[in-house]
Amino acid sequence: MGPVTRGKVGIPLTAISLFSGAGGLDLGFERAGFKIRLFIENDPNAVATLRANGVDNVWQADISDESLVTPRRILR
Repeated sequence: MGPVTRGKVGIPLTAISLFSGAGGLDLGFERAGFKIRLFIENDPNAVATLRANGVDNVWQADISDESLVTPRRILR
Protein backbone atom coordinates (compact mmCIF):
# COMPACT_ATOMS: atom_id res chain seq x y z
CA MET A 1 0.00 0.00 0.00
CA GLY A 2 1.38 3.42 -0.94
CA PRO A 3 1.28 6.62 1.03
CA VAL A 4 -2.08 8.01 2.01
CA THR A 5 -2.74 11.40 0.43
CA ARG A 6 -5.38 14.06 0.71
CA GLY A 7 -7.09 15.64 -2.26
CA LYS A 8 -5.88 16.18 -5.80
CA VAL A 9 -2.58 17.72 -4.70
CA GLY A 10 -1.48 14.51 -3.03
CA ILE A 11 -0.46 16.02 0.30
CA PRO A 12 0.76 13.18 2.54
CA LEU A 13 -1.28 12.70 5.71
CA THR A 14 0.60 13.09 8.95
CA ALA A 15 -0.29 12.41 12.57
CA ILE A 16 0.93 13.07 16.07
CA SER A 17 0.75 10.22 18.55
CA LEU A 18 -0.44 11.07 22.06
CA PHE A 19 -0.33 8.40 24.77
CA SER A 20 1.82 6.33 22.39
CA GLY A 21 2.49 3.35 24.62
CA ALA A 22 4.70 0.87 22.81
CA GLY A 23 3.58 2.21 19.43
CA GLY A 24 1.34 -0.60 18.15
CA LEU A 25 -1.46 1.65 16.91
CA ASP A 26 1.09 3.98 15.33
CA LEU A 27 2.72 1.07 13.53
CA GLY A 28 -0.66 0.37 11.94
CA PHE A 29 -0.98 3.98 10.82
CA GLU A 30 2.55 3.90 9.37
CA ARG A 31 1.82 0.68 7.50
CA ALA A 32 -1.28 2.37 6.10
CA GLY A 33 0.92 5.16 4.74
CA PHE A 34 0.68 7.85 7.41
CA LYS A 35 3.77 9.72 8.62
CA ILE A 36 3.90 9.99 12.43
CA ARG A 37 5.63 13.31 13.08
CA LEU A 38 5.89 12.99 16.85
CA PHE A 39 5.29 10.45 19.59
CA ILE A 40 4.47 11.80 23.08
CA GLU A 41 4.48 9.35 25.97
CA ASN A 42 4.85 9.83 29.72
CA ASP A 43 5.82 6.28 30.76
CA PRO A 44 9.62 5.87 30.74
CA ASN A 45 9.36 2.15 29.96
CA ALA A 46 7.19 2.79 26.91
CA VAL A 47 9.57 5.55 25.76
CA ALA A 48 12.49 3.11 26.11
CA THR A 49 10.57 0.55 24.02
CA LEU A 50 9.84 3.09 21.29
CA ARG A 51 13.49 4.14 21.17
CA ALA A 52 14.67 0.52 21.15
CA ASN A 53 12.41 -0.02 18.14
CA GLY A 54 14.04 2.82 16.23
CA VAL A 55 11.68 5.71 16.97
CA ASP A 56 13.79 8.85 17.29
CA ASN A 57 11.04 11.50 17.34
CA VAL A 58 9.66 10.65 20.79
CA TRP A 59 9.17 13.00 23.73
CA GLN A 60 8.84 11.76 27.26
CA ALA A 61 6.40 14.35 28.56
CA ASP A 62 3.15 14.81 30.39
CA ILE A 63 0.80 16.41 27.86
CA SER A 64 -0.97 18.31 30.62
CA ASP A 65 2.22 20.37 31.13
CA GLU A 66 1.43 23.26 28.80
CA SER A 67 4.95 24.66 29.13
CA LEU A 68 6.42 21.53 27.50
CA VAL A 69 3.79 20.49 24.99
CA THR A 70 2.82 23.53 22.93
CA PRO A 71 1.54 23.67 19.34
CA ARG A 72 4.59 25.71 18.36
CA ARG A 73 7.00 23.04 19.65
CA ILE A 74 4.98 20.20 18.11
CA LEU A 75 4.82 21.77 14.65
CA ARG A 76 8.55 22.45 14.34
